[in-house]
Amino acid sequence: MSEKKIRFPEISLQTRLMWDLFFLLVLAVIVYLVAGQFDILERIVAFAHQYEEWELDELLIVSFVMSGVLAVYFLRQWFAIFKSQREVAAKNSDLQKALAEIKRLKGILPICTQCKKIKDEKGHWNHLEAYIEKHSEADFSHSICPECARELYPDIFEDDE
Repeated sequence: MSEKKIRFPEISLQTRLMWDLFFLLVLAVIVYLVAGQFDILERIVAFAHQYEEWELDELLIVSFVMSGVLAVYFLRQWFAIFKSQREVAAKNSDLQKALAEIKRLKGILPICTQCKKIKDEKGHWNHLEAYIEKHSEADFSHSICPECARELYPDIFEDDE
């Protein structure tokens, strides 16, 4: 019996962050309702008055401030993630456009051994330069190599030998 692997759908970072924020909101509402039901703040204040030497009222203020600081920190991180996600999406789209513009020669090209013309997809024979210019980003500048120059113009290159 073959085992089937369960694949869970990929959740985007934005969706995951939205669920995290929703969970934190629900958790905050539950804490608010429980604290209101049992008068937790009043009990903390009464406990702080009873044990004044523990300085719980200062700890309570510090904990509220730290909660605010952490909330601001996480919000800034959340916005930074969204910004970087947009940048990555923009770069991916730029790369996709660049990839679409690239023309590449690949495969086996039939070429005439005598005149060096290349047979295209439609069966027409094209000059090598025209075919490569059409199917790539290359441009040609014609010149002549020293061997061909000696062969074509022997009287000019006699003294080089």
